[in-house]
Amino acid sequence: MAISLLAGSLLPAASALAETAGEIVFVLGQARISGQAAKNGQEVKVGDRLETQEGSYLYVKTKDKGFLILRPNTEARVEAYFVDEQTPANNRIRYELKQGVARVISGEAVKAARQNFRLNTPVAAIGVRGTDFTVFTDAAVSRVSVTSGGVIVAPFSASCAPEGGGPCEGLSSLELYAGRADKLIQVSRGDTAPRLIESGTMAPDKIAPPGKGEPGKLDAGAAIDLAPTKNLESAARPTDPGNTRPSIVWGRWQPVLNQPPEFVLAELQKAGYGLAALSGPYAILKDRDSGWRPAQGSIGFALQSAQAVVHRDGNPNLTPAAVENGRLQVNFTNSTFATSLDVVTGDQRYNLYSTGAVLGNGTLEGAGQFSGRANMNVNGVLGATNAEAAYVFSAGVAPSQTVSGITHWRR
Repeated sequence: MAISLLAGSLLPAASALAETAGEIVFVLGQARISGQAAKNGQEVKVGDRLETQEGSYLYVKTKDKGFLILRPNTEARVEAYFVDEQTPANNRIRYELKQGVARVISGEAVKAARQNFRLNTPVAAIGVRGTDFTVFTDAAVSRVSVTSGGVIVAPFSASCAPEGGGPCEGLSSLELYAGRADKLIQVSRGDTAPRLIESGTMAPDKIAPPGKGEPGKLDAGAAIDLAPTKNLESAARPTDPGNTRPSIVWGRWQPVLNQPPEFVLAELQKAGYGLAALSGPYAILKDRDSGWRPAQGSIGFALQSAQAVVHRDGNPNLTPAAVENGRLQVNFTNSTFATSLDVVTGDQRYNLYSTGAVLGNGTLEGAGQFSGRANMNVNGVLGATNAEAAYVFSAGVAPSQTVSGITHWRR
């Protein structure tokens, strides 16, 4: 049951933080580092192997103030750990969980470069949206639960190799947020897409419960007393660990290309979400209680994830498409936005763009495909704190051909 920290091709130029990944802050039972008994206060360096045995726990506080927690009978690796203090976008962190149960609480380096974080299991790639999550895996199946934030999970494929860094996006991926505490994402060997299942007895916390004093739901940067001499009892789990919920939920509400729906509209509406935008099989909902206030000046957003399909008249079959080169700029001073992206399918590339208005409730309303100020239709919404945005789009790109899709953005 091993975790080794390996320097590899993912790592940029050397950094003062490249060699040390973190420090062991809690050991219970039999845990080892590079074949020797693990001790509180011991540094975890690139190349070290970490092991836990039956009934044993090992907590590592990472250099970026996150946590890597190994529960009993767990075997894993940390394949890359690089933090660039001067250019945080260069941060690279990648873990591999080979078997057992592990919990990851994102630290500052991950939050600064979510696009460069990955946890691999034998069957799937897991990326984060700013996150505290727990994973169970063996050689045949992986299951992921979320305590805070969200994850994006995809099975390995030709377009999602284990050697990659960051999340695998597209129609073969599935997202899960903490607002759905009764659900898990499951990927089995040979699956072409993840499945959303009921939590029940298959939850990682049921298979290997948290150790005594394991941190409850929190931001990784929060102050926690995990000194080697403490037993962590002060970091008790809160009474409502599923309380954190995203202000925006987006994705498929109908099956697309044999991919199942990602949520049920009626369930989310009962849970307090209102429908913000709808286009074909794609929908965006916003927490009715989250509110919205405009920011100051102009803010640029980076494309985080997208799904798109092409429909040809007379052909009931949809064609998957990729979304590239996304740009979204919101001007709060004059309540406008401008966005553009490329939709790519086969050897065809369609450059789509739109301008539009930001309404008083944070809604993004595009000018319309035939307005002269856009060649696609756009409808979407800004998140409660203007840290994220999402919109659906559609456009006629040929006499009998239409593209449609959905996008998610972050500052």
